[in-house]
Amino acid sequence: MLLMQIGGLGQMTLSAVLIYLFGLRMSLKQQSLAKEALGQNKQIDIRKLVIAIAIFSLSAEAIGTVLLSFRLVPQLGWGEGIFNALFHAVSAFNNAGFSLFTDNFISYSDDPLVILTLAALFISGGLGFTVVADMCKNRKGGFKKLKLHSKVMLVGTPALLIVGTVLIWLLERHNPATLGHASFDDQWLMAFFQSATARTAGFNSIDIGKMTEPALLVMIVLMLIGAGPTSTGGGIKVSTFVVSLLATRAFLRQEKNVTAFKRTIAWPTVTKAMAIVVVSGIVLTLSMFALMLTEKAPFDRIMFETISAFATVGLTAGLTSQLTEAGKVILIVVMVIGRIGL
Repeated sequence: MLLMQIGGLGQMTLSAVLIYLFGLRMSLKQQSLAKEALGQNKQIDIRKLVIAIAIFSLSAEAIGTVLLSFRLVPQLGWGEGIFNALFHAVSAFNNAGFSLFTDNFISYSDDPLVILTLAALFISGGLGFTVVADMCKNRKGGFKKLKLHSKVMLVGTPALLIVGTVLIWLLERHNPATLGHASFDDQWLMAFFQSATARTAGFNSIDIGKMTEPALLVMIVLMLIGAGPTSTGGGIKVSTFVVSLLATRAFLRQEKNVTAFKRTIAWPTVTKAMAIVVVSGIVLTLSMFALMLTEKAPFDRIMFETISAFATVGLTAGLTSQLTEAGKVILIVVMVIGRIGL
């Protein structure tokens, strides 16, 4: 649980918290690195931002613990119930996806309180701390007053959730091993949860290994896109994906500038996004090639496992437990690269 908290906050944020707790001061170089890690390009008070991140994280996890306790305490008792609620709240908010239950959350797939609480935690954690701060700062000004990055995240995140939910429901609704056995309402709840959790949360309320291949491909795309910058999630990031799409549209239309919400996106941002996509493709291709040499497994399972590791999602289609020692080392390297960031 402690390691999940450290990983979710990020090493830079944790380092800054410790520096301030011990009454030390950050050097100009350290402040510059912190601004880069936290997605800031203007002069800001790093101390205030870091404190706000820590407060937001702990508050969200506390609320999640209380809500999950309403279901888990009656089932497991006070001590075990509260600890399980706390563990899963931390795991969800930090997009870790680890569960203390042997079937993850398949047993709770039709429980709106548990499913929606977990989803709220990992979606808020995946938005990115700077987006939440921007929303709080400009809550009276509305959507128009938000920064461009915040607008991209607040439009891109629900769009991916909706598209993912609809596609998973369409592809799995007749599959008796996943959604086919559930009622109409439960099918949508389960499809929504899998769409949301694919973007680096890592929980599952259905058996991933029994999903159809088209649905697995949808999951792979969602995992690769991931969450937002400065968030607890991984992947190439929603903003990178959106900027790459906008750059492609500008190229096809032969436009000189890349624009979003009537604002021009700086070329350094565009080139950074395109570079991340290219380097990610190279890392994933080399990793999948290496796993094909070490593992005797179908290509779709190798692809799913590799991208899940790169995006630090943690979902598996059944291959992880069967990996050779060499395969485990390959995925460890891929996970470290994915979490540190390209």
